[in-house]
Amino acid sequence: MKNPIYTNYFTDSSFIENKSAIDKVSQEFNLSPRILVSVLYAERGLNYSYLDEELDFLLIESGINASAGFSQIKYKTAKWIEKEMTNKKSQYWINEQAAILIGKSNDDKELIQKLSNIESNIRFAGAYLAMMIQRWKQDSINIAYSADTLGTMYSSGICSPKKFLFVNIVGNTAKEFYQSSKLNEYFSGQ
Repeated sequence: MKNPIYTNYFTDSSFIENKSAIDKVSQEFNLSPRILVSVLYAERGLNYSYLDEELDFLLIESGINASAGFSQIKYKTAKWIEKEMTNKKSQYWINEQAAILIGKSNDDKELIQKLSNIESNIRFAGAYLAMMIQRWKQDSINIAYSADTLGTMYSSGICSPKKFLFVNIVGNTAKEFYQSSKLNEYFSGQ
């Protein structure tokens, strides 16, 4: 059965418009651009409307943990990413360069500004995916090209490799899109 959002491939031209930012973030976090786009495509397709452009940040400023910006990343997840990415003792820490790229916001206003910037917002998504890959790699499991696993955790939260992971609709959509030929024209490679 076809996923309803999949049939509207790239109706949101912002993926193509932001290709350079997607490629840059993919390189920064050693990710496949196709994986990053597939996960974001699924998340945006299932969790985004034109109203989000204005409402997301108003909700966050009022204390609600809303999904924000291009990558539809939850505000509390972005705070968690900053905390873990800058803690060398964290099981999710990647390296010094990644820690510098993400940085630690001085306050909520600064984090909201980061999430309001498209490239920075995509950077948080790339960091989150890289953190998932890093965590699973510690148990000798390579999920770097598992769009379904990464998509599921992107939408539901990181889980341990020892925990059974039920692939959700975001994961299934990410996998279907990743395996399609639709990405080849804009995002080549794995």
